Amino acid sequence: MLLSAVAAQAAKMGYGRVEWVVLDWNVNAIKFYEQMGAQILPEWRICRLTGEALQAHAHEECGSVMHFGQSFFCCALSAFTLSFVVCYLSMAISLLEFLLPFAIPSLL
Repeated sequence: MLLSAVAAQAAKMGYGRVEWVVLDWNVNAIKFYEQMGAQILPEWRICRLTGEALQAHAHEECGSVMHFGQSFFCCALSAFTLSFVVCYLSMAISLLEFLLPFAIPSLL
């Protein structure tokens, strides 16, 4: 199963968790993930910047640099902590690098 491969790679790389999203109406998927042992976190909401709002914040400077886990350099602004976004992007890129050979072996 793909999720098992992702979990194995995350553990191998020393990550403390794997996170993903599921739509609140997808009861079957929620039950499946709970049976796996995943916690469904109802207090979290997805936030998204696109278009003009994304461009408006594209050149903001970071207030401080922090280190979270292996090769996670996260940027936090003074008013809002955005470090989790950079961490998730770093993890997604790392996992993509791991999964790409399985998804498209002919390109390698």
